Amino acid sequence: MINLLYIVILGEGFDKMKKLKGCFNKECKAFFRKDKFKEDYEYCPMCGQKLSYVCTEKQCYNLLENPLAGICEDCIKKKEEQKEKRKETAQNVVDMGSKAVEKVAENAPQIVAAVGIGKKAINIIAKKK
Repeated sequence: MINLLYIVILGEGFDKMKKLKGCFNKECKAFFRKDKFKEDYEYCPMCGQKLSYVCTEKQCYNLLENPLAGICEDCIKKKEEQKEKRKETAQNVVDMGSKAVEKVAENAPQIVAAVGIGKKAINIIAKKK
């Protein structure tokens, strides 16, 4: 279900996504190294076993139930979670910024007075030199 949603979200260009294949022969070097091959390959160049579609994400080597999706359900969920975390972080930054502006607005007269005192001190020091 999620794979189909992902295809719909991608729109027309989903068929242009690169699709990768992997070897699932447990005795093959390509399986242990998690090598991924282009879609053109039908058989593993190392052991000769038929290749299957795998997830295109870098660290993932999951077998795909639906090769049209290109990405496994686990990776789709991870991407959605990361997207939500980014949204929450952005909202927190906005909230913190608005609180800082409120504090500055509350203490504006004190800040102006402190700046004035600082300028006077600089002028006194400059006159002594």
